[in-house]
This record gives sequence, C-alpha cells and structure tokens, in this order.
Amino acid sequence: MPLTERQIRLVQFSFEKLTENIDQSAALFYDHLFHLDPSLKAMFKGDMRQQGRKLMQTLLVAVNGLDDFSMVSSSIRELGKRHVNYGVQANHYDLVGVALLKMVEQGMGNEHTSEISGAWTQLYDDLKRIAVQV
Repeated sequence: MPLTERQIRLVQFSFEKLTENIDQSAALFYDHLFHLDPSLKAMFKGDMRQQGRKLMQTLLVAVNGLDDFSMVSSSIRELGKRHVNYGVQANHYDLVGVALLKMVEQGMGNEHTSEISGAWTQLYDDLKRIAVQV
C-alpha cells in the first residue's frame, strides 16, 4: 500500500533531521542491528563508517523517490538481488526494520511521534516486500 502524502512528508522531514549527523544515525542503526543479532557483524567486512554512509545513501534514494515510487522500486529490487549474494536471508529484513525504527526514534529525539514511526513502518514494509521478491 503506497504512502499517503502526509506520510511521505513525515518521512522526508524526519530523514532530513537524521542526516544532520549521518555518521551518528548510521551508527545507531548498526548498534541496534548487532544488538538484535550479533552474528550479523560477520557479514560486514569493511569499514563500518563507509557501510553506514552506503546505508544512508540508499535511504536517501528511497526517501527522495517517494513521489515516484516506481523509480525506487527498481533500485530496491536490484539491491535485494545483491543482498542475496551477501547471505541475507528473509528473516534478516525483520531485524533491519526494527533497527531502522529505533534509529529514527532515537535520531529524532523529542521530535519523534507515533505518526512518524507509522510512516517509516509503512515505507519499510513496502521496501521489504519489493526486496524479498527476488
């Protein structure tokens, strides 16, 4: 189900806040992810700061493309294909979703609302559905 206009604006607003400190936001994400499943650390061999920037760049593409979701869909589908080669399994997507929501919550601080969380949940569910179709 596509995001509403209001949900799109909430995601874009909150992502703008998260990018005020990209490295910190990405670190929050990976801290949460590895807390949920420490074995996932083994999937990341390179510089985690660079990995975090790749994560945030991917999110930027998704967030900026929300007004034309078909453009985002093809990028996410390709990303899903690549992640299969890295050993990503369907259950990992649930953990990523939890870590993403925690990153948004913590990164937004007292500006975080349940409506923002709901918008990100909807967005991630849509992206996950596309990524796992591979």
